Amino acid sequence: MPSLFRICAAALVAAISVGNASAQSIPVAEPTGPVDIDSVGSFGFSHGSFIVAPIPFQNPTLDSGLALGGAYLFDADPGSDSSSIGLGGFKTSNDSRGFGLGVNLNLGANRWQTSFVAADADLNYDLYIGEGTLPVRQSVRGGRLKFGYGVTGELTLGVGLSYAETSLEVATRRVLTDYERDARVNLVKGLLYAELDRRDDGFYPTTGQLLSAEISFGQLTNQRERSYAKGLLSAAAYAPVGSEGVLAGLVTLCAVQDDAPFFDACALGPSDAFRGYAGTQFIDNALLSVQSEYRGHIVGRLGYVLFAGAGAVGSDLASALDGPYHAAAGAGLRYRLSKSFPVDYAVDVSFNDDGEELLYISVGQRF
Repeated sequence: MPSLFRICAAALVAAISVGNASAQSIPVAEPTGPVDIDSVGSFGFSHGSFIVAPIPFQNPTLDSGLALGGAYLFDADPGSDSSSIGLGGFKTSNDSRGFGLGVNLNLGANRWQTSFVAADADLNYDLYIGEGTLPVRQSVRGGRLKFGYGVTGELTLGVGLSYAETSLEVATRRVLTDYERDARVNLVKGLLYAELDRRDDGFYPTTGQLLSAEISFGQLTNQRERSYAKGLLSAAAYAPVGSEGVLAGLVTLCAVQDDAPFFDACALGPSDAFRGYAGTQFIDNALLSVQSEYRGHIVGRLGYVLFAGAGAVGSDLASALDGPYHAAAGAGLRYRLSKSFPVDYAVDVSFNDDGEELLYISVGQRF
């Protein structure tokens, strides 16, 4: 799925899947609002709970916004994560808007995992070109279907298929230069992925590791000569500190071939959940980033985080490794939304090495 499509899908998934924050494989944090989500204590579709909620969110690409979503949440069986079915839409302060449908099913003690999301959105954002920015409007519509099979209690293998139609309009008379061939794209992508999950919890891990690898193959159906492959590898680790603290770390590698459209290239932020820069500022064929975070508890449902990271993009992995690196650090507050599930409402402020201050409002942990 294209990175910008992931951004709008994240807002939609939040609206239609409130409370299902165990889906941490999405590299963009799903925005949501302070809704108390508690387990009904029974299993099966008929023992679920329906939730309708307003959902405030904030990110540097789409500015601030509000989503409205309704979701039906249920636990299919004692050994599976929560499943959800829902519908939602959003609108932002920069006049981005969209709506979507989502289904996420976990069955047979997580042995069978299926997810589907369809989205239709119009996004306004700035492309970084040279020393300046170019305001654009991108229309995105499409969907993604994924199937996963739990080979063991820790290892999941899966496949996926997505389709997206996008069109790009320039807000000024300036020329898109390198982005002209991506002004209208119809994209089909196949996906293979593997995940090794040794965390003690999917919502708020305090120990263990999560290793994820995926390779996708894209074909532009309206530009038959353009096809490409993309790989994404991430490794996260968690360790307890004292009685209530947690130290978390994440390393991300991304590489894509030249014929990928710019919105499915490797980008600091959309590819790795990095806080500190707009998601369209650093985009190239390869990315390497390292992030760390300390998570602490204040009192009751209130907590805090301290985070820092550095990342670089380049024409290939060797170029990304050589830098230059872009660094950011910051702090945030956490409010525990549920008595039954450790899902946090997050407000983070990040400061980058360009002297910029960015605000993020989201749900769950960044990694």
